[in-house]
Amino acid sequence: MNKSTSNAAESGAASAKERTAAPAHARRAGLGGVQLIAAREWTSTLDSGVALLAAAGFALLANSIFLNEFFVTAHADLGAWMRLLPYLFLAFLPALSMRAWAEERRARSFETLLALPFTPWQLVLGKFLCSLWILALVLASAVPLVVLVFWVGSPDIGLLAGGFLGAFLLGALLLALGQAASILTKDQVSAFVLAALLGALVVLSGHPRLVSVLDGLSETLHLGSLMRDSVSAWPRFERLARGVVELADVVFFAVGTGLALWWTSLTVSRIRD
Repeated sequence: MNKSTSNAAESGAASAKERTAAPAHARRAGLGGVQLIAAREWTSTLDSGVALLAAAGFALLANSIFLNEFFVTAHADLGAWMRLLPYLFLAFLPALSMRAWAEERRARSFETLLALPFTPWQLVLGKFLCSLWILALVLASAVPLVVLVFWVGSPDIGLLAGGFLGAFLLGALLLALGQAASILTKDQVSAFVLAALLGALVVLSGHPRLVSVLDGLSETLHLGSLMRDSVSAWPRFERLARGVVELADVVFFAVGTGLALWWTSLTVSRIRD
């Protein structure tokens, strides 16, 4: 009787353990799918060369502008480099994201991709993860500039950390918006233009000059201030670039990126169905 009870208890414990382990295994399988899609996308990126060429052009232009200012003013500060990033991101990041889905649809590999045993979220996150790798490489191109700044001066580490955090969060948001634009068209040029327009709306809507103009046109609504405070990434990036890291700003970028990826995933799911 005791032995039977003991065996039943051991069997129940084993079953409970298996049930507990099952969700963890499912999560690993989910992350594994994201990694497989990211690796596939990375291989495709290397084969096409367009995204890497855009990344190299971005790094060359940004670093050249910094070095030119450094030798002209003899002022070792990455502040000017950080202030240029939103404009450079608007020009270059759409080139990294435009092919994410538009190229799949143009090459008619979209149906094959949807037939793979992956969920829409795994497909979207895998492609997004690959674009984040490229963004990290682009930002890493500034490492020699950081070394130079530390060599000739004593910069504020917190200021640098906040600036690079802001750059990464802004870049991630624009890349997510680029995916949302790419899923809407089979043409990479159209995807580039749409991604650039979405990015300009989110970023430049908070530019002080545009805010001033819009507020002047709508004195009662204060449309410019309303857009700056609600949808624009500009003031939030500027605060991070000054080393002021606020939770609300980080949440803004995280939520905006998540919503763009969710919308892309929803669109992929509707196309699959």
